[in-house]
Amino acid sequence: MHLEGIEPLTKLNSSDDSTSEKSLDEFENWGGLGKPNIPVFPKCCESKNKRKRNTTYMEKTPEIDRILQKKNTRSNLNTLLINGNIATPLHVAKQRYIVMNTCPFDALAVIITMAYTDFKTNTVFVDSSENNMLRFCKSLALYGPTKKTYTDRLELLKPIFKSSHDISRINVIDARCNVSFVATKLLVNAPSAIEKIRCTTDGCNNKNKDIESPTLILRFKNVKNLQKSLDNYTKEQVYECGYCYKSLSSRRTVMNHLLIETDTLPENQSIPLSMFPIQLEANTVKYVYNF
Repeated sequence: MHLEGIEPLTKLNSSDDSTSEKSLDEFENWGGLGKPNIPVFPKCCESKNKRKRNTTYMEKTPEIDRILQKKNTRSNLNTLLINGNIATPLHVAKQRYIVMNTCPFDALAVIITMAYTDFKTNTVFVDSSENNMLRFCKSLALYGPTKKTYTDRLELLKPIFKSSHDISRINVIDARCNVSFVATKLLVNAPSAIEKIRCTTDGCNNKNKDIESPTLILRFKNVKNLQKSLDNYTKEQVYECGYCYKSLSSRRTVMNHLLIETDTLPENQSIPLSMFPIQLEANTVKYVYNF
């Protein structure tokens, strides 16, 4: 039987190599319905000129580069922490842990560490503090990041975040939050301010009450008015007591460091660091903006 388009078997066995090679390129064409064996790739494999989405993520930020390259401070990049997302599992008490999304914690830790190194008054304050977060930052400033540093970070975050288990029986802690949340949880006994509430009625629940604030929530729409907002924050306020309905006074006293929340600003508003005031003053004490 002879198939059209394919050389006879006798020719395939002949010594004519060129003819033999040519026959391999032929295709079956029975009844004129044959098609060449040309591979057809699916459309999904075709290259498409997709328009890339504009983004500034991971692009260089001149302001941050300028801060990191400052020579007038004694702190340096040796105090930077590795994000838990790219760190190896930690072994604690025969358990394995992975701490994810540690950016907020790391940012707060590095800020406090830089202040400890660069400002003598802050060094004295941290040295005398029993706060575990401040002790962590002191160790980071003195010795840099070590294996124990990441174990200590785990111990600080375990009580405030839930732990889950993956298929490999590794404890996974997702520390996704904002810096304010970390501060309110870990700096409770090292607050930014203390509000002293005094009621004129004896025996009232507000007779003599102190409320510690890890962060300052100031009302401002423009960072240029930050000093004015801080002045209003520390002014004595007189209003009606919620328990006895008599006169009550309240005054906030700022402490050694000020962590000011900026969540009151519009979410999409971008503010250059250069717009923030370098120095603030409260209760006759001057505070330097540490960034």
